[in-house]
Amino acid sequence: MTTLTAKVVRPATRAHIEGSLERHGPVYAGYLSNHLPMVLLALDGLGASQPFVDDFFEYYVQRLKPPELLPEYPQRYTHFLDLVERDGVNSTLHAHLPTLISGWYRDAFHPFIRISYGVLFDIPREVAAGLAYLDICGANPTLASIARNSRATDKDADTVFQDLRAWQCNYDTMTPFGARADAAIDDERFASLPGEVPDTMHAVTRVAFEIFASTHDFFALHLVTSAHAYRILFEYAGADRERLFMLGIAAGYLAVNTPIFRPLEAGELPSEIDWLALCRRDEHDYKLTYSALEQAQYWNDPSFAKAAFDYLSR
Repeated sequence: MTTLTAKVVRPATRAHIEGSLERHGPVYAGYLSNHLPMVLLALDGLGASQPFVDDFFEYYVQRLKPPELLPEYPQRYTHFLDLVERDGVNSTLHAHLPTLISGWYRDAFHPFIRISYGVLFDIPREVAAGLAYLDICGANPTLASIARNSRATDKDADTVFQDLRAWQCNYDTMTPFGARADAAIDDERFASLPGEVPDTMHAVTRVAFEIFASTHDFFALHLVTSAHAYRILFEYAGADRERLFMLGIAAGYLAVNTPIFRPLEAGELPSEIDWLALCRRDEHDYKLTYSALEQAQYWNDPSFAKAAFDYLSR
């Protein structure tokens, strides 16, 4: 099993992130999520050299010029920054994430993923930025209510998700992902979905990998990175956390029009892999790789790493 580096951010990487937080908002070009802080942290976690990280910073930051801020973002960022500096990250998340968690899938999970990287690498300002972004995207009271009232089932996760294919979804893929997920949640059938299966967290994480490994779909990739984020933030997610995880991934699967998926392939990985060399110079490749290796290590499930390897080696 690949061993990742300790979650210690090098000073130069931290300077890039904290400097960017002062200049750039959570989106650019009107609606695209700013991946810069997440990717820099993923690169540190993957053991990239500092020149490699610096080079990616200079490459990516060009997209963020001129700086673009959502009108409500500075005030909300300042609010959450004050909270994390006064009360600490743990207390702030315990107090506020449960009220926002039902919107964790919004903007293709990016606000939630940003929070998780801030926690994982101990960067309070990044936690504040992610909370502000999630707060702007908003909670979904309908999903919160469905989760609260959902039931458990003895069916395994694969069966539950395969059953969703009967919905025959045909959402317009040019419609924003969050809007498609909202539409799935608003469908009257969604309220009848089970919220728990045996071994929910690992089983649904595995389904997320299966969906992505079978399709290599861009938005299915976000099911993988968001499942990683949810594990990191699980302790802060409130009483219905397992149900909200399963239902959020289900909404994401419906939003990508329920493609056919197969069990993960078994098989040995090469003994030595240069993961960074396998990645394109692309923020999603780096984040996927880091999430897959983290999950493989945590769950002791090498098939998660193999799913990433097969994608990057395609």
